[in-house]
Amino acid sequence: MTWDACVARVKLGENKCAPPFTGAEFEIRYGTGVDVLAELIDLGLARGLIQECGNHLSFAGTQLGNGREKSRDALAQTPELQSTLRQAIFASGPVRPGRRDAAA
Repeated sequence: MTWDACVARVKLGENKCAPPFTGAEFEIRYGTGVDVLAELIDLGLARGLIQECGNHLSFAGTQLGNGREKSRDALAQTPELQSTLRQAIFASGPVRPGRRDAAA
């Protein structure tokens, strides 16, 4: 078994730029940094834009794949699907910092 990514939880203390004690959770992929495609999947799931039937994920009638990794690979191979999902996320309201389960 190989580890390709890890989920990081970051909590900001007091500072002058952001509200105090806010937190964020994101996936860091080794060799590339913060995984933007995983964030698109997480925000799409939290806002109800990506449908989940068991382990299968689909967006706008298009099957993304069976599981997060295959869905991430499908998004990586189709940039027009990425831009459509990104526009749908922005159209659904402001993206607020916080945990994934509280992003809705």
